[in-house]
Amino acid sequence: MRNSDDRSSKSGCIVMRVFSWWSWVVWVLPALVLGGGGGGGGGEGPRRCQQITVPMCRGIGYNLTYMPNMFSHDTQEEAGLEVHQFWPLVEIECSRDLRLFLCSMYAPICVPNYQKPLPACRSAMANCKISK
Repeated sequence: MRNSDDRSSKSGCIVMRVFSWWSWVVWVLPALVLGGGGGGGGGEGPRRCQQITVPMCRGIGYNLTYMPNMFSHDTQEEAGLEVHQFWPLVEIECSRDLRLFLCSMYAPICVPNYQKPLPACRSAMANCKISK
């Protein structure tokens, strides 16, 4: 049974690495290059911080987020439904930083009176790409 668990964990990590790379190329890099930082940076006015309600993103080291996020989710409910698809990878602990990485994209950190985006730090993204 252990070999099956190992194979499952390894395949999950492979999927995670592909997701990390793909999300960086498709979503994070263009947002940083274009200066948008994802949704919420346009003409909607100043960001309003709100308590995180996405279950997977509670207790991750920060408790305030804003919407829309970089995927243009207008509500945390939308973001929560989308990020929940990655729960199996978080559960198998493919990477200790995966949960923080995902939450930083789907429920980005909000600092009151600071209007610029705060993307996941490079070390968190790098750690997500490396299996334990």
